[in-house]
Amino acid sequence: MTLRRELVATCPTHRGTGGLGQHLAKIEADSAEEGFDVRIGCLGGGDPSLQVDGGWERRLFRFPPFRWRPSLRVWIRHEVFDMRMARRLVPCDTVVAFMGGGLRTFRRARELGVRRLVLEMPNSHPANVRARHAQASAMHPIERTWMGASFQAKVERELAMADEVRANSDYTARSAVERGVDPTKIVRRHLGCDPRFSRVVRAPHPEGLRVATFTGSFTVFKGVPFLVDIFRGLPGESLRLSLVGGWTDRAMRLWLESARRADPRISWTSGDPAPHLATASLALHPSWEDGWGYAPAEAVAAGVPVLVSDQTGMMETVDPGRVLPAGDVRAWSERLRNWAEGGDA
Repeated sequence: MTLRRELVATCPTHRGTGGLGQHLAKIEADSAEEGFDVRIGCLGGGDPSLQVDGGWERRLFRFPPFRWRPSLRVWIRHEVFDMRMARRLVPCDTVVAFMGGGLRTFRRARELGVRRLVLEMPNSHPANVRARHAQASAMHPIERTWMGASFQAKVERELAMADEVRANSDYTARSAVERGVDPTKIVRRHLGCDPRFSRVVRAPHPEGLRVATFTGSFTVFKGVPFLVDIFRGLPGESLRLSLVGGWTDRAMRLWLESARRADPRISWTSGDPAPHLATASLALHPSWEDGWGYAPAEAVAAGVPVLVSDQTGMMETVDPGRVLPAGDVRAWSERLRNWAEGGDA
């Protein structure tokens, strides 16, 4: 059988939506430039013949034990997607899958004679993710990690099977090599954010407030409770902490509501972060682990000063003086206090 120069990229997300969806769209653009006929397999926005219905999650995950076990939800979500995608796969030249969602698809691809298997790593090595999440949970035991032992084992099998591993930062690549992945397999994929963020028109806050903003999921592992605790210790009635995104866990919602009752300077919303970046004086990304980071990249593009942790790929694209140790209360408190007093964070 003569195989077409066709590439199938799969991911359990909606194309173009959220961090993974933007990553998937980037793969599509990069692969098209490389001369591939690209087909996208996802939950929505891709090739109709490779689209997988994810509606079952909303029905099932409302109930115990799934409701209380994020690692179980993530593992099942990726397993179901992987099985369904494997059944839909057709002969092609290259298959691209995201970590945790490609083992069965890779096996089926080998049966079909696919030449090249590519594994995308949006996060660092799963052993590193679990270690960093354990540190975060020790400080704020509000949520459980989504990186369970079964998911980690599956990713490690995918890493062994892949012909090529695409890392979106040196941080991600280094974490893989340190845990035994063949360095000759690793290829960098350079991500970027929507060009519209570079067109954000910066202006002073209309009420004269000094606003620090965070964009992303409101989770322990993104450093949200860590950030909130530090902000609550800052003096200043004109200060605000604006969280843009949403929670995925009831416990986090209750924790944040309690924090806001104690300190009304804290607020949150959802939607487009661009209007918030226009008047923010500081953007914060204190993640305990992040392969890259669209949110801080958008802030940099918009011209907002950014502080990031040293456990995110974004530390490679900001001034080293704006990189702080993840979970270091003293270091982050000192920088934010200086900002609160009118200085440069």
